[in-house]
Amino acid sequence: MERKARDIPDLLQELAGWKARADGGLPIAVPVVTLWLRSGARATGLVADVRHPVVLLLQLSEDRRQEPSDAVHVPLASVEAVTVHDDLRAGQARPDAPAPPSKLELGRRLKLAEEAIRAAGVQARLVVQLKEEGEDALRAIEALAAAARIALEKVAAREDGKAALQPFSEVRLALGAEPAKVEGATLVLATPVELLFWPTADELLAKIEAAL
Repeated sequence: MERKARDIPDLLQELAGWKARADGGLPIAVPVVTLWLRSGARATGLVADVRHPVVLLLQLSEDRRQEPSDAVHVPLASVEAVTVHDDLRAGQARPDAPAPPSKLELGRRLKLAEEAIRAAGVQARLVVQLKEEGEDALRAIEALAAAARIALEKVAAREDGKAALQPFSEVRLALGAEPAKVEGATLVLATPVELLFWPTADELLAKIEAAL
């Protein structure tokens, strides 16, 4: 997380977005925060949602290995300060995030994803366009393949979606900023290298549907 002064509403909105992306499957570290209130009270937990003029904070249970069970709704105007705990790890890969695959292991996983997509009725080859071969690039493509599998299965679950996918002979996975686009008979799906900006399966689904 970049260390610079932030407006409190913008900071809380960003943290809520990170939690949503983590809930969507991205292995990112979402920081615990403490809200310091004008009344002198404080609340500690994960920021789940921000809707002016209220912020929804999920309080942590005593055992941090468990999901929070209590939700506190706090007026934004009552928040005087925010402590972001362990902010240096915020937005980075979680400690338990899987290691980047080798090129050989990535090929095996892509084969499994391709078989699942074909089983859903999408008769297209899954190919990779990868100019970079570092660990970050391999990890990003693996995450993209997992999201693509879920998104394409959801598209193909509807008859109109399956019909829209039939003209494609190839689904190409690449690094880039445009999540989904059509190039002739190829559906190109892309992800940035930076973990924080990887598309979740639901985000990729929306982009695929918009591109078809």
